[in-house]
Amino acid sequence: MKRPSLIATFLSLTLSFSLLAQTDSPEVPPPVELERAPLGGSIAIPLPSSREKQLRKYEIPELSGTKHVTGSQAVDGKLPQAIVDYTVRYPGVLQRITIFDRGLVAIRVEGKEGTIQKRVILPDDAFQSYVRNLDSNHLRELMGQSLTGGSPGTAMIRIRDSNGNVSQRSFDPALILPVVLERQRALLQDLFRAISEDRDVTNPMTRYVPKVGDRLVADDKKSYEVSRLLNGGDIVELICIGQPSRMYVTVRDLHNLFIGGRGARVTPD
Repeated sequence: MKRPSLIATFLSLTLSFSLLAQTDSPEVPPPVELERAPLGGSIAIPLPSSREKQLRKYEIPELSGTKHVTGSQAVDGKLPQAIVDYTVRYPGVLQRITIFDRGLVAIRVEGKEGTIQKRVILPDDAFQSYVRNLDSNHLRELMGQSLTGGSPGTAMIRIRDSNGNVSQRSFDPALILPVVLERQRALLQDLFRAISEDRDVTNPMTRYVPKVGDRLVADDKKSYEVSRLLNGGDIVELICIGQPSRMYVTVRDLHNLFIGGRGARVTPD
């Protein structure tokens, strides 16, 4: 039997109350400017067929109320401090998720599918739930226990407490871990999975308003230029740069195909 997501056990109530508290006419966020695509970037980790079918019916609950963010998150010249860091490395693969002050979460994935970098702001109730459940005392309880194994992978969880003290534990990600450590790993892995698989909330193209001359980077690394806006702006004609091909995409589907922009905008003659 498949283990239920641990994140759902403690966030479901808080997220439900957040949704109920929304007004009947929620504020529509303004459109975003075209964000530069990361070198070799991808939209999301490819989904297994079972997960893909699931997401056709249901939204990812972990991201309810989450906001995609761009640009510097510094306040008064100071960047938010990292509270939790979880990293998994295998030969040729890196997965990392970091939770910062003020609910900022950043992930980075490096692998054969490309590089994925995303930053989001969690709702305050969800953020506080993570802070409560990711307790550095649990890592200190495991000091002296051997958590090494024979797999080629390595993993590490680092947690900073409210006093600024840092606790860290490295382990073999293939091991059956002590319960207190497994709970923390599962919690972080669930959040990492939700953000890395998402193609909507965390994609800056979701609220992008296309303009003629913009250059977009597709999930297959090809570049396209917006050549025309058709049907009152609802359909975008895109010409592949360097290849004699073009495609037509509805504005609402751009975030499923593109990850951002490339270079400066081109002004048509």
